[in-house]
Amino acid sequence: MNVIISTFKKHWLKIGIWLLIILPVGSFLIVSAFILAYMFWPRAFEQIDAPDFETSDSHVALLAHGLRDHPTAPMNSLRAAYEQAVPGSRAFNVDWSPYAQNSLTCATNGKRIGERIGRELATNPKIQSLHLVAHSCGAFVIYGACQAFKRVNKTATVQTTYLDPVSVYGIWWNYGLHHFGECADYSEAYIDTGDGVPGSNELIPQTHTYDVTAARKHTGQQTQTHLWPIEYYRQLLANGRAPMVWKDSAVEENKPAGVLEVVKD
Repeated sequence: MNVIISTFKKHWLKIGIWLLIILPVGSFLIVSAFILAYMFWPRAFEQIDAPDFETSDSHVALLAHGLRDHPTAPMNSLRAAYEQAVPGSRAFNVDWSPYAQNSLTCATNGKRIGERIGRELATNPKIQSLHLVAHSCGAFVIYGACQAFKRVNKTATVQTTYLDPVSVYGIWWNYGLHHFGECADYSEAYIDTGDGVPGSNELIPQTHTYDVTAARKHTGQQTQTHLWPIEYYRQLLANGRAPMVWKDSAVEENKPAGVLEVVKD
């Protein structure tokens, strides 16, 4: 016992540093490494029921749902509104719900799934324009799809539409804010500032961002803040007011990126 006490007195500073600094920091780094490995662990995504993209339509739209969701209402109603608003187009809902249940892996899974879908879309030479629309964490699906598609098909016009997107990717809190919109020929976002989800309530610099909060309040909508941008965009489609760059190239000039536009109706 005396030997132990003597040793402690002699090395008390080193022991204190170990207990107060090195041990907690080391534990934090180990835990962080395990979390990152879990987020980015390779997956085959066998449960994805990918749509058949063998279509003769020159314009294709791809819709992706968000975290803990699936392509039922309101995304199904959005798809129906899209096909009605854009005659002669095909709109596909991607059901990636088996891999969208966990907030830690939603973004990393979504981006990889999107890349796979983008590569598949790019093999269809008939596609002249592609519109990628996503809600919440589905933003990473269309971001990945845009990147993969553009690597192969550099001539088709690509527009991305982000509906209350999530920005967090792995440990990078503002990843979406820094990257959403960079791939597409034209990009837009619809946000509700009443939503606390990171990235879904502020300007996304590489998009033309519409703040639709006032429109929700003005119309007395009872829709949840995180879902309201879906409904708002559905109404834009139904009224023929949704910006479509492959139809009107002036959209890029009239609705430039880096602008936060507050809309009230």
